[in-house]
Amino acid sequence: MYKDATNMHKMALQDKHHDVVDGTIGVLLDDNKNLIYSKVFDEEMNKLQSNKYNYAPVSGGNAYCEAIRNYFNIPTEYTIVATPGATGAISMFMMKAKKEKNILLIPINCWANYESIAAQQGYEIRFYDEDHDFGSFDNYDNVIVVINTPASNPIGKTYTKKELDKYIDYLEKFDNVKVLFDLAYYDFSDNQDFIFQYGKNNKTYFAVSLSKSLGVYGLRLGALVAPINNGYELAARTVWSSCNHQGILAFVNCIPRKDEIILENKSKKDLVDDRAQYFINLLKERNIEFYDFQEGFFVTIKTKDSDKIIQYLIDNHYYTIKTTDGIRVAVCSLTKDEMFKIANKIYEYQIACNVE
Repeated sequence: MYKDATNMHKMALQDKHHDVVDGTIGVLLDDNKNLIYSKVFDEEMNKLQSNKYNYAPVSGGNAYCEAIRNYFNIPTEYTIVATPGATGAISMFMMKAKKEKNILLIPINCWANYESIAAQQGYEIRFYDEDHDFGSFDNYDNVIVVINTPASNPIGKTYTKKELDKYIDYLEKFDNVKVLFDLAYYDFSDNQDFIFQYGKNNKTYFAVSLSKSLGVYGLRLGALVAPINNGYELAARTVWSSCNHQGILAFVNCIPRKDEIILENKSKKDLVDDRAQYFINLLKERNIEFYDFQEGFFVTIKTKDSDKIIQYLIDNHYYTIKTTDGIRVAVCSLTKDEMFKIANKIYEYQIACNVE
C-alpha cells in the first residue's frame, strides 16, 4: 500500500486535518500549491482554432515527430512514435519486445510502476543494486534493462557518460538484452545529449515525456524513440489509437519558441534544486540518512523501518511514499515549511524509537 503513489495521494486528499502535508506526488507546484507549467505552451494551446478536436495521426504525425526530434536533439536515424507520456512508451516497448521467456531488470530503488507494468505484461522482475550486478541473462529470450536517468525517481541519480559507457558496453555484448532509457526528467538536468549516442547499436531505446518538461501532466504527451522501426505504430493503434491532438498541435507550434522554453525550464530546475538542497540540509542537521542526491523531484531517506515511519507520518497527517529501502519525499511539490515538518517528524520518530 505505501508504495502506491496514487493510493497515498488519494489518502492525503481525503485527510481533512488542517495540517495535512502531501509529499507523495511528482508534480512541480509553487508555494501556493498551483501547478507550474510552461506559459509558452499554454499560449500556443490557447491560440488553437481549427482541427484541434480531430484525431491525431497514430505516429503523432511528421510535424510532431520532428518537433520531438528537435526538442530533445535526437539524431535523424531514430524512429519516433507518439505515446501517452513515457509510461506509454515503456509499456508499448515491453509489449512489442515480448517473447516466450521475459525479464525486466530495474534499479532496487525505482518508480513502483515499473513493477506494475511488468506484472501486467507477464515479465519476471529482477532488481539490480548500486553496484550494477545485473546477474545472468541465460535462459531468457528477452531481457530489458531499464536505466532511469537523469534525475532518477526516486533517488535523484544522474549517470555520467563514463558510467553509462561502462554499463552499455557490457550489456550490448548479449544478444538477448535491450536497454530502455527512461528520460522522464530529462529537462531537469544539463548536458544529456550524449545519451542518444547509445541507440546506434540497435539495442538501446528511449522513453521521452513532455509531462515534466512542460508541466502538462494531464495531456499525456511523449514518445518512444527506437533505433529500428518494429511496428510501433500498429501497436499504438491497437492500444490507445492516437494521442492528444490539441497537445500535439500546441507542442509543434512551440518549437520556434524553444529558447523561451529552455529559460522556463532553467527557472523550474533552479526552484526544485533549491528545495532539494534545503531538505537535504535539514536531514543532515538531524543525522537522518538519505540516498546520494544529484538532481530531480525527489529525495529518498534511507531506512529499514520504512513501514513504521510512514505509518507514523500518516498518523500525524504527513504523506510520503515507500521505496524498497527508503522513504521518498516529493520535494517538487512541497514548501520549505512542509519539508521542515516532515524532517522534524522523522527525527522525532527516530529519537522516540531509537531507530535509524
